[in-house]
Amino acid sequence: MNKNIAVNIGRQLGCGGVEIGKLIAKELGYMFYDSELINIASKECGLNVDCFKNADEKIAKERNNAGFIDAPLSFFGSFRSTNNPISDEALFKNQSEVIKKLSLKSNSVFVGRCSDYVLRDTAKCINIFLCAPIDFRKQQLVKRYKLTSEAAYKMVVRGDKKRSSYYNHFSNKIWGAPSSYDILVDTSKLDYADVAQLLVSYINIRIYNEK
Repeated sequence: MNKNIAVNIGRQLGCGGVEIGKLIAKELGYMFYDSELINIASKECGLNVDCFKNADEKIAKERNNAGFIDAPLSFFGSFRSTNNPISDEALFKNQSEVIKKLSLKSNSVFVGRCSDYVLRDTAKCINIFLCAPIDFRKQQLVKRYKLTSEAAYKMVVRGDKKRSSYYNHFSNKIWGAPSSYDILVDTSKLDYADVAQLLVSYINIRIYNEK
């Protein structure tokens, strides 16, 4: 059976991952998934969406708290409470099942959420990491959220730490390490549209060579 293509984008905070991902998906005619995965996963297992939002690409400080539920996706159909204490592992498992199901339906672009690891055996993966100097990323957040420079810096540092911890915990790879991806791009060197075109060219060459 031919596998669909999954373009998986890891990214540092503030380097245009969502914007570039959308441009790539539009150019290639692929489906695009980012925060939509949270809503889909919550509907799939009948849990309040806040359960997924609170755990999105983050690791709880206390992972083994008493009372946490750890069960497969099918288990959650009857649980509708907004206060269910679900473990990070269970939420990751459920979100991963959603990512796999979506990847089977069509060629797709996924942003974050360990999709490169989740889809390693079920899709033709092209794994990308987007990065940029911290000063550049800080300025993007200053413009986007009207933050002070200091607040933007703290946001970048916290965001990278959370994504790194999440990725390293759930995958067998290291977040941001060259060996974990097929291609890394510094998004501060080009306009986002040009970065997207560069990556579309790379993706098309990979697809052609792997036929």
